Amino acid sequence: MSIHSLKSPDPWARATFDGQPQHCFYCGERIPEIAVLWSGCGMEAEDSGLILLHPDCATNLGNELIGDARTASRILNGKPLLAGVDKSLLPQGEA
Repeated sequence: MSIHSLKSPDPWARATFDGQPQHCFYCGERIPEIAVLWSGCGMEAEDSGLILLHPDCATNLGNELIGDARTASRILNGKPLLAGVDKSLLPQGEA
């Protein structure tokens, strides 16, 4: 993860963003300048799974990922589920 300016003179930024409008992975709105940037496993920008987020959207996505990860861990470890979790996610016979 990094904080990045889309208007940076950095050669990587110029080559990656090429002055084109960039949009937030979470909300879909245009990112005017400052973004939280996450990169996937690819070596090139076009296949790296590059994710740009507004700072507030990064916070929201992070909170949601943490909640989903906790729920998935509870399911995997056979712990009681919290209210609102789809019982079909449980292994057969445990719903």
